[in-house]
Amino acid sequence: MIYQCKSTCLYMSYPFHNNSRSRKYDRLGHLETEVSEVTSLLRDDVEKVVGRGERIGDLQDRTEDLSASSQEFRKAAVRVKRKACWQNCRLTCIIILVVAAIIAVIVIVVVVEKPWDKSSDDHHKNSTLMIKGP
Repeated sequence: MIYQCKSTCLYMSYPFHNNSRSRKYDRLGHLETEVSEVTSLLRDDVEKVVGRGERIGDLQDRTEDLSASSQEFRKAAVRVKRKACWQNCRLTCIIILVVAAIIAVIVIVVVVEKPWDKSSDDHHKNSTLMIKGP
């Protein structure tokens, strides 16, 4: 039988070989197996940590993008709010001007026409006509 260790040394085992030496190599083989398992686990853990680091980096990038987008949205919202406020103010001013114009027209018509004086003017005209007549 031939035993091979990680250091590429070959050990021969003969039937008259010492049993304690065989146990040493068995123990050494067992330890090497455990070390390789632990090494494999550590490599997996390192790969997972690196993967997490990449995902965390991706999350940070997405967070920064989202923050920038939210700031742009906030600025756009402020602009839209101001625009809507000015449109509302303009519309209110136009309504006030239209109402004021209507009131001005009514006042002018009332002052110029003097509907309450028409009946007295007609009566006055009739009375003067009567005096001039006969």
